[in-house]
Amino acid sequence: MSLIQLAKRAAVVSLSRAAGAALLLASPLVLACPFPDSDRGEAPAWLCDEPLFDGAQYTAVGDKSRVPSISLQNRLAGKAAMVAVTGKLLEAGRDQLLSKLPPATRLTLPEADNLSVVARFDGIRVLEKTQSPRRHLYVLAGVPDSEADAQLAIACREVVSANRKQLRKAMPETDLAALCLTEKN
Repeated sequence: MSLIQLAKRAAVVSLSRAAGAALLLASPLVLACPFPDSDRGEAPAWLCDEPLFDGAQYTAVGDKSRVPSISLQNRLAGKAAMVAVTGKLLEAGRDQLLSKLPPATRLTLPEADNLSVVARFDGIRVLEKTQSPRRHLYVLAGVPDSEADAQLAIACREVVSANRKQLRKAMPETDLAALCLTEKN
């Protein structure tokens, strides 16, 4: 713990309860983001709560603890983040489809951890990386705003493909490919 953090904690402890509570709510100590695997150091804001990144959508964090090779650690953490983003895209694609289908329709999702499915989403990018003091690697991945509509269309088509038989039975006259089209794509 840094000297500044120790001083802030000492200042909070020495205040009265009411003043201390007010200071604690506004204190950067409460707002600080610790690494999930370490009480040392401050993690970037995207590692806390919902991962947000300016200019990107469908963001997710992947991580990997220390392994013998940094390259392997990068690949595994990046893969975990890409799989999580793919899962979010597939859920959004399913939701887009469900909004155009009869209310009783149930759709299954393709497996987001299937690498052949992940490979179809060429717009997913690694946005940031950080390493904790214990050398645990965290990777933030997401879809740049400019590519979000195209990636959502891919997700929609993947969900249609996984549910083609069911959709044909429920809607034999419907052009299934048209279900994934919006005014943007």
